[in-house]
Amino acid sequence: MLWGRGWEKNIQPLNDIADYTGEKYAFYLTWLVHYTSWLMIPAVGGVVLLAIQLANFYHGKCGAHFEDCFTTAGNSIYSILIALWTTLLCESWKRKESSLANKWLVRDYNSVAFERKDYKAAVTIDSDLKTVWKRVYGSDIEKAVYLGVPISIFFAVCVIVVAVGNRYLNEFFVARAAHQKPPTKPSTAIMMIPTVVYVGGTMILGMLFKKTALWLVDSENHRT
Repeated sequence: MLWGRGWEKNIQPLNDIADYTGEKYAFYLTWLVHYTSWLMIPAVGGVVLLAIQLANFYHGKCGAHFEDCFTTAGNSIYSILIALWTTLLCESWKRKESSLANKWLVRDYNSVAFERKDYKAAVTIDSDLKTVWKRVYGSDIEKAVYLGVPISIFFAVCVIVVAVGNRYLNEFFVARAAHQKPPTKPSTAIMMIPTVVYVGGTMILGMLFKKTALWLVDSENHRT
């Protein structure tokens, strides 16, 4: 178990693995153990939420359909807790990774990095010393910051709008079918429309955001 205050007392096998196979594989195994152990937290929360929903169904506290028991506000609360859990998981791993890097004396290790093909620099040739110098062009950090933050917020709002719109579109088809005489249920083909719209909208937003992010990264002019 690599979470909790006493995790350092139980890393002896990892030390042996680092000595035998190298720190690279030891870090990978450490991450697997760390991630697997942290999965216990959302697993317990998911079981509790499922038990509450099944109990509500058993006592008749749900709507007319069985699916109504599983579309409650508890799902939204659980999603927020998962987002918080993800943040804590990453921050906890950073601390453990740094501690093990110090313990295994690989804190200042740097992997081989290659220069980006889109990297822009001015080349100066000194004919006397027979050397070549590269002077970095000024990176447009301000443009990346002033445009990157609003663009990121814009795409986040678009994703929320698509998700909320998908739910309202779904409820629209259900309500329209219920108000017919006699009341019916929407067909499977009609109920697939909100899903197709949601998936298509998300994919389009993802492609647009990727292109925008690459453009912002190029503006920062990173060397590697």
